[in-house]
Amino acid sequence: YFNTVAAFLENLLFLMHVTAGQPARSTEIAVCHVVNSDQGHHRNLFVEQGLISFVTYYHKNFSAGDRVKLIYRYLSLEISEILMYYLWFVLPWIQTLQSMSQQQSDISAALFLNLADKKWDTAHISRILKREFLKGLGKGFGVQIYREIAIAMSEKYLKPAHAFKDDDVSRNADADAADDDDHILDLQAAHSSHTAETFYARKIMQQTGDIKFKRVKFRQSSEAWHVLL
Repeated sequence: YFNTVAAFLENLLFLMHVTAGQPARSTEIAVCHVVNSDQGHHRNLFVEQGLISFVTYYHKNFSAGDRVKLIYRYLSLEISEILMYYLWFVLPWIQTLQSMSQQQSDISAALFLNLADKKWDTAHISRILKREFLKGLGKGFGVQIYREIAIAMSEKYLKPAHAFKDDDVSRNADADAADDDDHILDLQAAHSSHTAETFYARKIMQQTGDIKFKRVKFRQSSEAWHVLL
């Protein structure tokens, strides 16, 4: 049974990695958590207007700016439903079996559980991608090559506003410098829209670093990718 679930999780990882938008780094998707953990890990999955978003907290420029920067990737409706049913029906049963058969007192907060001796590292994720791409395209691509392909595809087939950008090129862009994104009411209050959404009248459910207008753009980019695929 664990082997079957492990095979399902491999397929789920492939779908999340390929269809949600610009692919996350393998180190980000491998440590995806479904709940906040006792070790201080924040959950990465959220439901927003019918779709599940996969949120990562890592960013290359984090140490320079000393601010949490969230990256949202939205799953399509079909994959969101698959993941929801897994979280609802299967994961609790798996956790129960693990606690009974392996005498584990701590319940893992990870989405991709270590079942059937599967270790979710970059090498294993690359093997999954190569296997599935080989089935569908006749050519296997690992993590790094697929990132390059996804960026190239988005630049060619998506509108400029939705095209993926290489992190190394765009990491120094700052929303405060884009006057076109500032709402007139925020300018009247003598601050940018970025500042308004970062510090003022924040909703109780908003995470640290969550900025609404960026989240909307992330969703638009993911949905454009869904249509392309």
